[in-house]
Amino acid sequence: TMPELKGKEIKILATTPMVADWVNQVSGTRISVDSIMPYVVSPHSYQPGAKDVAEISESQYIFAVGLNYEDAWLTKFLDSHKEIRVVNLGDYISPLEFGGHQGHGHDSDVRKYDPHFWFDPLRVSQVISTISDFLSNIDPEGASYYKTRAKDYQSDLVALDTNVFKELGKIPKTKQKLMSEHESLGYLGDRYDLQIFRAVIPNFTSETGPTPRDLAAVIDLIKEHDIQVIFLENESSEQFSERVAEETGIKMATGLSVETLTDGQTYVDFVNKNIQIIVSNLVY
Repeated sequence: TMPELKGKEIKILATTPMVADWVNQVSGTRISVDSIMPYVVSPHSYQPGAKDVAEISESQYIFAVGLNYEDAWLTKFLDSHKEIRVVNLGDYISPLEFGGHQGHGHDSDVRKYDPHFWFDPLRVSQVISTISDFLSNIDPEGASYYKTRAKDYQSDLVALDTNVFKELGKIPKTKQKLMSEHESLGYLGDRYDLQIFRAVIPNFTSETGPTPRDLAAVIDLIKEHDIQVIFLENESSEQFSERVAEETGIKMATGLSVETLTDGQTYVDFVNKNIQIIVSNLVY
């Protein structure tokens, strides 16, 4: 192991627990990186306190998901603090457009690209190289240490990817289709050749609720594609899916977590747990 940095304190934050895990996998004992968002909380409902804001303004570097994933309050804050260097990891992968098409470059349409690239471990492997490069620039003395750790972690990600293929392979071909409430599993479908269907309208909020027409559209989709299960995400509202389940007799699977890690959970644990939930609901 390499000695910790002496003399110069480098303050780095990550926007979410998952990004913090990736950076810590590379930075090891040299630099410890905290997440701005607490564990478990959905990044989209989190409101920062004064203490959080003070901590963010003291940081020199922030690693972010990018692709317009971060909430407006944070984006605005960072825009007004130009001295903080923000590394948007999503800029270093080729993103999928919502709806599953391969995207290139940036477009004026803000919500064009899907930021949930963590459902593809190989894209995560790409951002690990990015993290390693940035840390090596920030702290050149640690460069060989970061590169070694990044390579080790990347081989874990390749093993993870192989395991996900193996697990999903247990699902009969006819059932290799998922319906979830949000458009968050596009990368999973893209990498592992699953059909992903979405059960909700793009800007669905619990206040407005689904219209009867929305409901009818989803029920048609379920019948047309013979979908067996709706996967409910921990982070979303259940009223809509419950109505759909009543009307179709479809099975509801709970526990899928798409946005964030639970306390002490690593990214690798997160992927394995979600895959286990998917497989156990589609195999038996």
